[in-house]
Amino acid sequence: MSSFMPRTRSGCRLAFLWSALTLICFHAWCDNKEAAGIPAEKDFAAHNLTLLERSSIDLTGDGIDDTIELYTSAEAYDVAMEFGRIRRMAWDDGHTWTLVVHDGEGFYPLVNERIQQGEVQFWVVGINSKKLEAPDQEDLDMRLYVTVTWGGDFKVLCFTWDKQSASFTKETVVNPSDQWFVRHFNKYSVLDDSYIEPRINK
Repeated sequence: MSSFMPRTRSGCRLAFLWSALTLICFHAWCDNKEAAGIPAEKDFAAHNLTLLERSSIDLTGDGIDDTIELYTSAEAYDVAMEFGRIRRMAWDDGHTWTLVVHDGEGFYPLVNERIQQGEVQFWVVGINSKKLEAPDQEDLDMRLYVTVTWGGDFKVLCFTWDKQSASFTKETVVNPSDQWFVRHFNKYSVLDDSYIEPRINK
């Protein structure tokens, strides 16, 4: 039997429904948001961790800057140079990487995993969803993008604040299948004080 569908009104309607169903299934397949948000924890133990980067910006939309901190379990050591001393990282094959947000009420551990031969980096992006000509920061939807590289894999995560549940949602926006290798250069070979902003007391 031929699978050819004549261009009748019912046939076009069936084709449209099939296309819509395919599109819905595709979006459902692409939607990698975790069902449960990441709630706040009362305490965060940073002992035995090295602070690599600290940045402050309002992620939760309350008008007060939150603190983003990136840690690793790798240790740092001092090296004497002609122009002074620098701190280098004692990298090994694998370390625990922790990315935490502090909003004054609690700590949100967004990333906390052991990574082999890789690292974690983050970027804060303000999305002008309302398409205003000159938006202020409070008009923007804030996104925290995180790249995770390890071994032969690479992925990008997106964290957004959910006011209703008072938690961060996590979405995997890039995680290519059939990855074979990743060429990657480590950002944190030397500890750079310019990466570490002063802590905000809230």
